[in-house]
Amino acid sequence: MDIQKKQGENSSIELTVVLDDSEMAIYREKATKKLIKEVKIDGFRQGHVPVEVAKSRIGASAIEQEAVDIAINESYSKALQSEKIVPIDRPDVKLESLSPVKVVYIVPVYPEVSVQKDGLDAFKAEEINISDDEINETIESFRKNLASDTAVERAAQTGDIVEIDFDGKDENGVPQAGMKSEFHPLEIGSKTFIPGFEEELIGLSAGEEKTFPITFPEEYHAPEYAGKTFYFTVKIHAVKEKTLPEVNDEFVKKLTGKDETVADLKVEIEKHLSEKKKNENYAAKQQALFDAIGMNTTAELPKSMVDEEVETIIDNIKMQGLQMGLPWEKYLEMTKKTEEEMKTEVRSQAEKTVKSRLGLRKLLDEETVPVSEDEIEAEIAREINNAPANKKKEKQALYNKGNEGWYQIENRLQIRAFFKKMIQV
Repeated sequence: MDIQKKQGENSSIELTVVLDDSEMAIYREKATKKLIKEVKIDGFRQGHVPVEVAKSRIGASAIEQEAVDIAINESYSKALQSEKIVPIDRPDVKLESLSPVKVVYIVPVYPEVSVQKDGLDAFKAEEINISDDEINETIESFRKNLASDTAVERAAQTGDIVEIDFDGKDENGVPQAGMKSEFHPLEIGSKTFIPGFEEELIGLSAGEEKTFPITFPEEYHAPEYAGKTFYFTVKIHAVKEKTLPEVNDEFVKKLTGKDETVADLKVEIEKHLSEKKKNENYAAKQQALFDAIGMNTTAELPKSMVDEEVETIIDNIKMQGLQMGLPWEKYLEMTKKTEEEMKTEVRSQAEKTVKSRLGLRKLLDEETVPVSEDEIEAEIAREINNAPANKKKEKQALYNKGNEGWYQIENRLQIRAFFKKMIQV
């Protein structure tokens, strides 16, 4: 077997393999044995057909094609071993000739990566401070949640809750799906309806009715309504004023179920807000550091890695759309793009992500953050505990030491420890 190797594009190696007649004779013999086992002829048990009878039934061209297929697969493995190449994905294969058999493999490999470390130590966690205003805003939101509603005989105003019937129609008076409801509670000023709708209710009293136009936003999630004007007829059944409770020990007990003071509540709120802000700050610093690693990384990106990340991004967009009730086809219709155009559009984002991952991997290789077996086993235990009951044994086998799952967990913990070290949490 003659092997020629040269550097390809996009972090790949081009392997050209040429097989002589003696090598192909071996593959033809393998192909013949394989096909004979599969051939069916009346009067003979499958797998026991005489060789010459079977060969005449199979045909020389079928044997030759099978021999070439076997040769392509086996010679690829032998070439990788001979040249000590570790692929990161399946190769692109091109059969250049049959006489002699000549095959070209474009093998994606892990690229050479370098990372400029200057500036990567600038992403330190910030000191977290919670102001009195933030604590008071939280208490105010609790007051609103515990507010009582009292019917009033006056016109509705911002902050009131109104019970309404509404019915939306197009300019031709045709009723629209999803635009009709009865005795619907709505807080004026909550901004839960289409912009402009709630403001139209201000000044109306119980028993009154009003028809008004509302233009839906251009970016509205349902493309059939986006940017269009519809006419709503609204009837007010009741206007209710919200009465907020006083902030005292009784309020705290009703809120928490504990016999605590307002001062105790404020301490708990401060702890909660501090932890929340700390987590948000850390997430922002982590993303900023990850992006900076990518910008400081030099590498020829493997096409297969970028293609895979593109698919991941597209899958995430599809999933987010489904969660919002927006199927992928509708999303493409709304954006006036094809799936291929979307893939082209997100490719630069995919390239940045891949470059950041390669840079991060390089940094971990150069300065491995140690992770103990106890930490790995504790993380595995959490993974198994969160798995469905019928999947726990399968998960356990995946995460046994030496298996791929074990190293995935170890890698995850190393990355987590690396970011904590760099951000100094």
